Amino acid sequence: MTGTGEEHTGKWVGHTRGVVLAALAVTLLWAAWPSGVTGSTHLFKALGVEPIKPGTPAPAFTLRTPEGQKLSLADYRGKVVFLNFWATWCVPCRLEMPTMEKLHQTYQGRGLVVLAVDIQENPKKVKAFISELKLTFPAVIDATGDVVEAYRIFAVPTTILISRQGEMVGRVTGYRDWSTKEARELLDQLLNAKAPRKGR
Repeated sequence: MTGTGEEHTGKWVGHTRGVVLAALAVTLLWAAWPSGVTGSTHLFKALGVEPIKPGTPAPAFTLRTPEGQKLSLADYRGKVVFLNFWATWCVPCRLEMPTMEKLHQTYQGRGLVVLAVDIQENPKKVKAFISELKLTFPAVIDATGDVVEAYRIFAVPTTILISRQGEMVGRVTGYRDWSTKEARELLDQLLNAKAPRKGR
C-alpha cells in the first residue's frame, strides 16, 4: 500500500464531494420538471430513466418509413412521443417491441405516439421485421445516422421520452418491459403533466 494517509483521505473526500454534487444535480433536474412528473420520480428511478436537463428541445428530424413515406417529429407536436432507437439484429429490441405495441394499442387515443427509429438498415429487412412481429406503430429509418448522432445514441435499444412541449424528459438505455404497471403509471404522469411555469 502506497501513499500517505492524507493523500488517501483527500482522494476519498474528493470522491465523496463528486458523488454529492452529482446527486444534487439530479435533484435539481427532478425539481425543474413539469408539474405532475416530479410527483412520480420513484417511477422514473424504478424504470431506470435518466433525467435530461429541463428545457432541452428534442432535435427535429424528417425520415422515411420502410414504404418511403416521410414522417417528421414535428408532426407529433402536442403529443407525448415515445422515441425508440432499434435494429432488427438487436435481440433485446425484438423482446421489447411487443411491449411497445401494447403501449401503442393502449395509449394511441390519449396523446401518446410510439415512434421507432431503425438504424441504417435496408427498408425491406425493416418491413419484414415489422410484419413478423405484427407491429402497428409508426417506424422510420435513419439511413444516414444523423438522427442517431443528434440524439447521442450509443446503444440499442434506447428510448427518449419527449413531452407535449417537444422537450426531452428522459432517456432509457437497454431493454424494458413497457407493459408493466410502473411503465403505465409513468406514461400516465407524462400525459397528464402540465407545462412548467415560465421563470421557474
